[in-house]
Amino acid sequence: VISSPSLFQIRIKSSQRDKINPMFLAWQLNQKPVQQYFRKSAEGSTQTNIRKPVLADVELAIPEIEKQKTIAKLYAASIKENALLYKLISNRQQQLNAIATDLIQNSEQFKG
Repeated sequence: VISSPSLFQIRIKSSQRDKINPMFLAWQLNQKPVQQYFRKSAEGSTQTNIRKPVLADVELAIPEIEKQKTIAKLYAASIKENALLYKLISNRQQQLNAIATDLIQNSEQFKG
């Protein structure tokens, strides 16, 4: 993977891989307190940017690995649930669109 100068790639050091779950790290970086910190520290008006020192200074809580794994599993489940919910909403909208199209094509037209 090649990152442009405006993107940062976060990696867990090989010596820390048994202490930090990557999915847990992704979850924590996307949580409200960290996101608020990023928004507060962001620069730019149209396209906001976060400088590397800001990213390096973010405070994270790293619990025991088993707790991280549990949180990571919950996070993965929530991602799947969101995708399924979106799919259900999309399917319902397609169903309603088909009903509307059928009504227009197969019923008498009334003009007010």
